[in-house]
Amino acid sequence: MNATSCKVTVLRQSTVAADIRCLTVQWPENVHIFTARTPQTVLLPELNASVTGAAFTAAEEWLAMHMEWLAFLKPQAMGIIVLHLAAELGAALGAAGSVLQTGGLEARDVVLALMVGNILSTPMRAIRHQLPAYAGFYRPALALRLILANQGLRAVSMAVVTLLYWWVAF
Repeated sequence: MNATSCKVTVLRQSTVAADIRCLTVQWPENVHIFTARTPQTVLLPELNASVTGAAFTAAEEWLAMHMEWLAFLKPQAMGIIVLHLAAELGAALGAAGSVLQTGGLEARDVVLALMVGNILSTPMRAIRHQLPAYAGFYRPALALRLILANQGLRAVSMAVVTLLYWWVAF
């Protein structure tokens, strides 16, 4: 067993405690926790493969540094957006519910973060879900044009709705 030190936030009755305690968690041999912000590679000789990864905070910090145009969002909302980009809507909704329950963000900020995450995840959704389906039905050039038109119109309409929501809610 490997011992990996990780920080956890202690919750008490729906509020985040003032102290953050450091616990030692025992992980099995086949689990690797990426802790560095820079990419690390783990060799898996029994599978003749390797896995490269970085700590989850790297994506969130990169977004905070490079997304200055999202300054209208509170910093706590970046985690929701990262989950929307990296995973699917379910992960972002889970994080949003947790942030709402702990009082980290108001409902209007959470809705705005979910809408922005939805817009920014449009290219990934197209590659993950639509490209395989469209490529099976149409020639590749036509499939790509259809996806670009579909996702472009979707992103523009979501941006308009998000701006309207921001104007009404704030």
